[in-house]
Amino acid sequence: MRNRCLTLVTQKNGGLYTQRGERWRELLIPEAPDIFLRKGIEGRRLFHCAGGKVDGMIDRRNNEDLIWRWTQIGSSQKETPSET
Repeated sequence: MRNRCLTLVTQKNGGLYTQRGERWRELLIPEAPDIFLRKGIEGRRLFHCAGGKVDGMIDRRNNEDLIWRWTQIGSSQKETPSET
């Protein structure tokens, strides 16, 4: 079983950011309404919406998808990768 890793998704000053663990916060650059790029990194971050709320994120790199699922930790909403 893989170690669980968490990604925090936040919105600040009109920008959307992700941060994994102790890494630097990364700005997500919009490409389409639910597709984002990261500067200097190949691949896309896709957000899945259901019922008007985001319920998942797909990290797409090199034609492979890492599917993240939402979890609630304290008052923050974070994501963890699924095992699929």
